[in-house]
Amino acid sequence: MSKAWIEDLWLTEPRETLPDGSKVKIPVPSSVTKSLAAYMKTPEKAKVPEKFKTARYGHGKRWRVSWWATLPDGSKKRSSKAFSTRADAESFAAVFRQVGVSCLVMYFFRV
Repeated sequence: MSKAWIEDLWLTEPRETLPDGSKVKIPVPSSVTKSLAAYMKTPEKAKVPEKFKTARYGHGKRWRVSWWATLPDGSKKRSSKAFSTRADAESFAAVFRQVGVSCLVMYFFRV
């Protein structure tokens, strides 16, 4: 079974420093993701605090599926494909996990 993971290219979990000096990730609140889901066509209207936005926020496709592919020469290459919707990204990742990396490597790299 091949491993593929999905990344959100518009939102990030910022790190904040605690008084003791340790750093902790602040998860994106569900209210933020719901607001963004309601305004996917016009993300600038969504109520998203700046600390949760990436530099790419509102531009291009939002979701990326990534995986490590082993090329015919034995080297490994991180590959990815971007999607507009999470449902499309999850569907691609599910197919990727079922058929394995070899079929997708042949498709993307024309081996």
